[in-house]
Amino acid sequence: MISQRCPRCSSSRIRRGYRPTPIWSKILFRYNLLCDGCNWEFKGFAVPGTVTSKPNRTKKIRESTIEPPDFDDNEIEVLVNNLDKKR
Repeated sequence: MISQRCPRCSSSRIRRGYRPTPIWSKILFRYNLLCDGCNWEFKGFAVPGTVTSKPNRTKKIRESTIEPPDFDDNEIEVLVNNLDKKR
């Protein structure tokens, strides 16, 4: 894109929009673009290959913060015995 900014929120996170761009618009380098910041779809000029169809940010893998409880052997035996008694 020439300015690389969204006209509404001035974000630089721009990608191709959801709507298909007509061939005559592609010839003039005018594409349907989408801002990842405010999710606003607009038409703008872009050099082919400079605007991707996928979001610019990569997803972060979140590690699990919940740890399983630690049981002693005695605690496990007591839990198993309590379950057997209930049956």
